Formats: sequence, C-alpha cells, structure tokens
Amino acid sequence: MDATVHSVIPDDPLLTELTPEQFPLHFSERDGRLFHSQLFTSHYPLPVDTPEQEFEMHDVNTSYRWRTACVDLVHARSVSMAIIDYPAILQEIGRVLRPNGLFISCELDGYPTFQSALRVNPRELAPGAYTFFDVLTHALNVCRGIQPIAGTLPALLEAAGCFRDITADLYYLPIGLWHHDQRMKDIGRAFGATLVRYADSVKPLLLEAGLTEEQVATITAAYVHDLSTVPGLVVVLHTVHARRI
Repeated sequence: MDATVHSVIPDDPLLTELTPEQFPLHFSERDGRLFHSQLFTSHYPLPVDTPEQEFEMHDVNTSYRWRTACVDLVHARSVSMAIIDYPAILQEIGRVLRPNGLFISCELDGYPTFQSALRVNPRELAPGAYTFFDVLTHALNVCRGIQPIAGTLPALLEAAGCFRDITADLYYLPIGLWHHDQRMKDIGRAFGATLVRYADSVKPLLLEAGLTEEQVATITAAYVHDLSTVPGLVVVLHTVHARRI
C-alpha cells in the first residue's frame, strides 16, 4: 500500500458530462426510451438501440408481469437500497426463471473498509466515512424499512429453496489513487468520484430522516475528506450467482 496521500478527484477525467447542447449530438429520446442519435458513430457505447433489448420502469417490490418460467437470466445489480423484502423478491425471481436459469447479484458492502490483511480498524482511521454510512444505514431503515443485505445473499438464496450451485465472491474496489496497479488506480479514481456524487444524491433521504442541512453538510464534508485523504480504503463488492432448480 502506498503511504502517500492522494486526493479523490470529483471531476473524474474518465467521465464526461454532456451539456444540454451536446446531448442531441449523441442521444435522442423517443417514447420514453434512449437511443443513439446516430447509430455506430457515438463515442458513448450505450447499448440502447438494439432490437433484442426492451427497457421498462418497474417497482421491484411488486409482482412481475412476466409468466412463470419464462426468463433465462436475472441480473440484480446494486438494487439493495430499493428492496424492502429481499426474500420475497427472490421468490418472485425464482418464479420467473426457467429451470437452470441464472441469477446474478452484485451489491456493494454498506461500509468502506481496508483489506483484511492490513488488520486496521476503519472506524478509527476513517471515522468520517464510517459515520456517513452509519447515518445512511439508519436513514434507510427508519424511512424505507431497508436493511443491508450484501453479505447475506448466499444465505438468503439457500433459504429461498429454489436455487442451487450458489457461488459467492468478494472483490475489493479501491477508493482514490493509492493503488500501485494502474488499472486499479483508474478504478479508484472513478469509484472515488462516484462516491462523492453519491453523498449528494442521498441528501434528501438524510434530511427526511431528521437531520438538519448543517448536520448533513458536516457529515458529508468529513466523509469526502476521508475518501480523499485516507490511503488503502476499499469497498467490498459482493457477487453471487446461482442456478434455478
């Protein structure tokens, strides 16, 4: 681990924010769907205009409209903050999956940490980041009835009774520029910038939970400071895949 302190850069050079004037040069919206404005010429490889794909907005906490055993693959990525009853969702996923159909889940852990080999306490070395996620976890619970589930998904799949070959893996995503490997450094830059923007996106929820504007600003500032100055911080990505019995 590099002991040099590097700053997370919110304006990530790997990400481009289009102005309203630039947007039509790359994308167009028709009937609530997003398409490339000029096929095969856009710099942004968003797969939005292929005939095999269909996009829908749906509340995942309600029953799906699809018939039983009609789907080959369900990919649930970063949905835990929207799901109130994950066991019920798994039953519905089991219903729509065909026999031997594949379920894939990717969820980030609820707190930043350090790789276990470092044997350090993140609450002590990154108190601002930890406090932010403490407050966010509490807000999700009291305002939405949502509990962290990333590390419990293998057990939830086992308890569902309709999945086999349950396989879980962990990946450590660096935050910031501390990693020696250039590819991981690029991931850390982009991920750090994403986490900074994430703090702004959950501000309405924190206010709904009863915090004042000043409290949210103070907690967020300490969080961003830790992301920018504490080397070695990671977030654990939990991946699980399983087959429908």
